[in-house]
Amino acid sequence: MDALLLLAALGAVLLVAKRDQVQHWICYILHPRAGFVQVQGKRTALVTGGGSGIGKCVVKELLSNGWHVHTCDINQAGLVTLESECKGSARLTTHACDITDAAACAKMVHEITAAGKQSGAPLAALANVAGLLRALPFAECTDAEIEKTMAVNFYGPCRLARLCMPALLEAPGYGTILSVSSVGGRDAWPWNGAYAASKHALEGAMDAIRREALASKLPLRVVLVEPAAVDTPMAVLQPDNGVKWCKQHPESVFAPTMEASCSFNSKMMAKGWTPSSLYLGFTPNEVAGMIVLALSTAAPLGRYVAARGPFLLLWRLALWLPTHAGDQIMAHV
Repeated sequence: MDALLLLAALGAVLLVAKRDQVQHWICYILHPRAGFVQVQGKRTALVTGGGSGIGKCVVKELLSNGWHVHTCDINQAGLVTLESECKGSARLTTHACDITDAAACAKMVHEITAAGKQSGAPLAALANVAGLLRALPFAECTDAEIEKTMAVNFYGPCRLARLCMPALLEAPGYGTILSVSSVGGRDAWPWNGAYAASKHALEGAMDAIRREALASKLPLRVVLVEPAAVDTPMAVLQPDNGVKWCKQHPESVFAPTMEASCSFNSKMMAKGWTPSSLYLGFTPNEVAGMIVLALSTAAPLGRYVAARGPFLLLWRLALWLPTHAGDQIMAHV
């Protein structure tokens, strides 16, 4: 009986928002060398989407931890601001690069690997942070909208993973591929269908690479970070964008329900609420801290969930319950 109570207590602990930290401590207890061993020596990271949001915070956090950082974005103004805020750090290099452009990505990775060899800080980590989210019903998406979302959220990160792989396998100790997915990468939320589909695909690809590297005994770590609500420019714009879409498509059978949902969120944000208010979601800096921890640890977890509070509870319940029950939860959040 005591053993059953202990197991029940452990299960309750794993349900709360600190589940991943608990898992990390369990890994540390079972295999001490797998815990919090920090990376030694000069290393370079490539971070996509560094012009704003989570990517910008990751760049700053890596620099503060001694990394050499290359970052790319299509937002050139954001990169200029980043350089200014980092006071022209000699360890920061920015690239105006669209990750959906195969030739531009190949050129950028070639330049980064060459610079790493010259500086003695080899490319050791790829952080796929750039993403695209647009609120609209999946059944109403055009082919072009789906393809654009897949290009940014799936094809771009996978392309960069393949391009960086040779350098990462030669990195001192090991190399790391980290991709920012979403809790929607394992369970879809309404009005984010194309985004969820792209993140499901990304998770499948990263799981495959991680297990192929493990089977082949390669010195490669592959990590997924799954945020829920995060106070980023991309997330904050979605309620208003959703309302706008509904008004432009009043004939849609989804418009009344979607407009009510997006209008509620829009009004809350107008009152000063954000996705991170009242400790409901993670801030960009908190997600960045989780990412840098994973990049700087010798044996990171395969997944880190950046969610807490009701978002985390509802998501976990939806995953664990039978599909019809999980659908009721997700459809009314």
